[in-house]
Parts: sequence; structure tokens; C-alpha cells
Amino acid sequence: MPRAKVKPEDRQRSVKACQPCKTSKTRCDAESPCAACVKRGRIHACIYPTPSARGHVRSQSTSTEASSLPRQDLPQQRPLPSLDEARPSLSPAVPNDKAAAADADPPRAKWTPSSSQRTRSRMLLSSRGEKLYVGETASLSFLQFLRKTLRRHMGPSPFTESEFSNQMLEVDQGDRLLDVAEPDGLEDQDQKRALVQCFFEASSAILHLYTKDEAFGFVTDTGLSPSTNHFSDRAKRDDHAALCLMLAIGAQCRGSRQSDAEYATRCFSRGQQIAFEGMLCNPSINMIRLFLLMAFYMLGACHRNAAFIYIGVASKAASALGLHVKEVYKHVQDNELDTRIRTWKSLRNLDLIVTSILGRAGGPSMVSPAETDLSNNVQVSGHRSLDATYRVCTIIDDLQQEFAKGGIADLKSAEDYLQRLREWSQSVPPELRQFTSANAINTDSEHVIGAVHISCCYFFGAILVTRPFLISHLMSKIRGTGADTPHPAAASGDRDKVSKLANACLNSAIYMSQTGYQAMESGYLLGNMCLLKAWMFAAGLLLGFALFAESGENTEVEEAFKNAIAVLKMIAVLSPQAGHYTDILTKFSEAVQQYKRKLKEERRRATNEYVDQIFAIDLGQPQGYPSPVSGNCDNGPATSNSMNEVSFPPDMLPGGPLGDPSPNDLSLDWQPFGMFFEDFWVNQQGGSGVMPFG
Repeated sequence: MPRAKVKPEDRQRSVKACQPCKTSKTRCDAESPCAACVKRGRIHACIYPTPSARGHVRSQSTSTEASSLPRQDLPQQRPLPSLDEARPSLSPAVPNDKAAAADADPPRAKWTPSSSQRTRSRMLLSSRGEKLYVGETASLSFLQFLRKTLRRHMGPSPFTESEFSNQMLEVDQGDRLLDVAEPDGLEDQDQKRALVQCFFEASSAILHLYTKDEAFGFVTDTGLSPSTNHFSDRAKRDDHAALCLMLAIGAQCRGSRQSDAEYATRCFSRGQQIAFEGMLCNPSINMIRLFLLMAFYMLGACHRNAAFIYIGVASKAASALGLHVKEVYKHVQDNELDTRIRTWKSLRNLDLIVTSILGRAGGPSMVSPAETDLSNNVQVSGHRSLDATYRVCTIIDDLQQEFAKGGIADLKSAEDYLQRLREWSQSVPPELRQFTSANAINTDSEHVIGAVHISCCYFFGAILVTRPFLISHLMSKIRGTGADTPHPAAASGDRDKVSKLANACLNSAIYMSQTGYQAMESGYLLGNMCLLKAWMFAAGLLLGFALFAESGENTEVEEAFKNAIAVLKMIAVLSPQAGHYTDILTKFSEAVQQYKRKLKEERRRATNEYVDQIFAIDLGQPQGYPSPVSGNCDNGPATSNSMNEVSFPPDMLPGGPLGDPSPNDLSLDWQPFGMFFEDFWVNQQGGSGVMPFG
């Protein structure tokens, strides 16, 4: 009597083995690469056979045993996806009873990323030791995936072994009492207007809570001066709080003088105090607007969790007011209708952008059937940019819900989302897409920064769709299966599609980096860009991963990687979070360079059979350089040479001027993203042509 079949959950051995372990009949742990291949130094050969839709030829004894088993105990012909898969699988979606039809018409396989090639959500520690959740779409989760991948293939490095890898950077203000005294120091109304204008620039295309007439009216109204003591009218107090928060954001983003930071803190404290009066017992439009302003300020102050909570309060208040219900808008006057629409879209924009960056669930999806009709009521420029961001964020919201259900697991879904993004890009009004070079000198920063925000939202949405395919594509190259071995998707005929989606992800990261860099070089960016730093970091991680996986040189990717770091360095002057991102990407760059040098050395040794290198000096290690006469070591900085000592000039040492090019050394030439943008920034140097915004 044959032995009973062992259930999958009772198995003590892996259900599959890599090809080398099968050949040598060695126990395999089904990892990628497996422990046996790592131990024997054959990581590149650790490849798992692609599952076949029609099964494999069994031996006579196996067939005899299977025929004697009950029908319900027969193994299923349709392979099930497993979390322990070490590479993308192609699972035929054909039932067993249709095998005959499958012979005539092969089924279309479904691409699914394996567990080892997916980013995972993680828990990070706050500055006070509290565990915080970030989802799989967050850049911090992708960062952890990269650290594990590099550690497995090149060993430990400063990039993989960071002591702060499990912490979420939040600037801790301590338990001190907030100074809620009326902010002073800016009695000149022109300076206040300048700060309010900075606020409109920093939040362009993201928030449109107040019109400029309303905001500048707060400045000129003597009853709303920051030096005013107290108000009995609640509406007046809300307007006063809004002015304080706009001044705080403007001073925070400008940061041109030392007093700006202190003034921003004092203004924010005052506005925050007024916003919390009444303990949130009375939901109102003003409450939503104040909490969105506080959330935007907190993003710039490196308090992403506080911003996330403030957005949640605003979202619940909007639900209480019914901003998502079509019938509500039929019973309001035109001026109130415009305010409600702008507030609702501003809330959705900031909510969906922040949740996509953190990988968290946002507020309830309140997509109103009236959105299309309502968006056509106002045709001002500020409303158009707000609406453009709102529409692309709606697509990102659908993406987030898809990831909450398990992610995009097939090519068709990814192509559908990319098609929606393409249709959105084609619907963007011409005045927001481009303008002529003759008008470039008159273009204000608000228009350009808004354009950068819109374009980065678009690129980030494309990255979220295609990043799983880029990971799979690059991991196959790292394992040595990118050039000579068929891609895992080749069995279904989708190899080219996976490769195209991977290229779309990489191109999105390149264009996002170039957009931010060109805006910085043109002088349009503010000192603190709270959303741009997160987008630049996401692009930098993808670009660095591409450089790590590619065996050859890729000048375009290298330049875009440097551009992302350059933008973060600029923002790091006012943002500790951007400085942290800069440090991570710099260490990532060093790890990639170290890995490239190691691969070149291994290839040289493999192809060089006749000549050995018998002497080498490792300039990467700190050491002294002896004098050719006395033999003494000079460990200090060499600035001059004498007759009895020889030393290297500083620019020849590691880390010198030649080792770290400045942003001015980087080329400004780049090819446009044909699906959306044309060449913009280069034409500012002179010449004619059409110049889009981002």
C-alpha cells in the first residue's frame, strides 16, 4: 500500500529546489539565493525552474503510485502562488477539467511578484520609542528592501547597517510649553504680504483654501494684525489663525534669514492654539482649512505623523459637513459653493499625497458623482491647477486601494492604470502644460512650483504602478538571468511587456529627478519644499537600485541620481529630514560604487589567466604616506612639498574636490517625457520653442 500524501502544512522539506541543488541532490531551502548556493559561491546559478502549465513527465513508478491514490488526494495541476516563492511565477489560470482545450489554446499566464521581490510594510520607532506603521508603497519600506538586497549580494556596508534603520525621523520638540504669545517682529505689511505670497507658492496646486484677495485682506485688516490681543467673534478668530498659519508656512519655506524660523514657530503656535479652542466640538469649513494649514506646516517641520493626524481631523470634519454629497451643493450660494469645492479638493489632494508617501490608509473614499460637474463652475488659473492635481490624485487613490487588496499582480491592471494616467495627462489644460520662451522671464514661482507639484504627482503615480515590475526585472539581472537567461515572464509571452513597464518606472524616476533639478537650477524653488523632498528621495532610491543592478555604465541614470541628491542637499539647509535623505542616498551611492569595483575585479580575475597583480595601494583607507628619504609617515593634510618629503595634494585624496562634483558640473540636457512634457528649462538659456512647466 503506498504511503499517504503529506499535507503541504506538514512538510518538513521545501516543495521545490533550485537547479544546482537538484543536480547535486542537495537539500534546498527554496530561498533566492538558497543557503547552499551562497555557501558554495554559486549565487548567479541559483535559478528555479519556471512552473509549467502542463506539468512535467513523471517516472513510471510515480505514475503508478498516483493512480492508486483517491481522486481528491491527487496533486492539483494548477500551481498556487506561494509567499515563499523566490522569483516571479506564471500561474496558468486554467481548470483541470479544461486541459484538452488548453492544448489547443494555451492559457494566458498571470504575472505575480514573489515574496522576495516585494516591498513589505514595516514598523518604525518614533523619537519617543512608539511603534509607527508605514505601508509597502512607502519609500522607507522600499529602502529596507534595498538594504536587505545589497547586504545579501555584497555584504555589510554603511548603507545596509545604519543604526537608525528602524527609526522614523521626527524632530522632537520635547515637552516644553509652546509660546503662544502674539508673534511680533514683522510690523511691515509688505513683509507680511511677502510671506503670504511664499505660502501660495509653497502650496501651489496642492492647497487652494483662500483666495489671494481674502489672504491679503487679512493682512491689511487692522483687526487681524498678529499684534492684536483678543477677539470675541469666532469667525474673526479663525481668520486670525489662518493668517498666522500662512505667515508660519511662508517663513518656514523662505528661511532666508535666521529670524524666519523663530517667527514661523511663534506664528504656528498662535494659530494652533486658536484651532484647538472648543476641543473640536463644532465642525466647520474654517476648522477643515485650519487643520490642513497645520498639516502642511508639520510636513515642512519634519512631523509627518502629526500632519497625518491633522489631515484625519480635517477629513472627519468634511464628512460631518457632507462635502462629498452631491445634494448638499444644491442648497448653497455661489460664493459658498466655490469655497466648499476648493476646500474639498485641497483636502483630497493633501490627504492622498501624504498617504501615498507613507503607505497608509487615508480618509474614507468619498468620490462624489458631482465632481465632474462642479469642477467646471470655476475657470480661474488657481482652480485649474488644483483640479489637475485632484484628478491625478484620484487615480493614486484607486492605486492605494488596489495595494490594500494585495497590490497590482498582473500586467493588464498595470497597463489599465497607465492608460488612465495617459488620459489624464492629455486632458491637462494647455496653459498649465506649457508656455512660450518669450514669456518665461515673466513667469512667477507660484506657477512653476505648482507645475512641479503636478508633474511629480503624475510621475509618482506611474512609479507606484510599475515599481513591482522594475524590481522583478532588476532582480533577474542581479541573479545573472537578465541577459542570457529568458525572463520569468517569457513563458507567457509577456517578457517584453514586463521590460517596458520596468523602463516606464525608471523613466518616471529620471524625469522626476530632472524636473526638480531644473527647477532648482532656474531659481524657482523655495528653501523648504516639504513634498518635493519625499518625491526626490523616492526617485533616488529607484535610480540607485538601477545603477546597482546594471552591469554596464548608464550615464543618464547616473546623472539623474546625482540630480536627486543635489536637490535634497539644497532643501537640507532648512530641513533635517532632507539632510537625512541626502545621507542615505550618499551612502547608497558609495555602496553601489564599491559593488561595481568588486564586480570589475572579479571579471578581471576570471579573464586574466597569465598575469597577477602583486602590489596594490588601497587609497580608500586612511593612511600616512612615507617620505622617500626618511621613511616617516605624514598623516596630516599635505599642502606643500619640500626637498625631503613627498605628499599628495588634497584634491587627489578620497573625498577631495575631484571626488564630489558640484551641481554646477552636471549637464542640464534631458529628453522630454513624450507622454506629457516637452523641453522646458533648456530654452530659458536662449533660443525659441515651446516651454512646458515641468
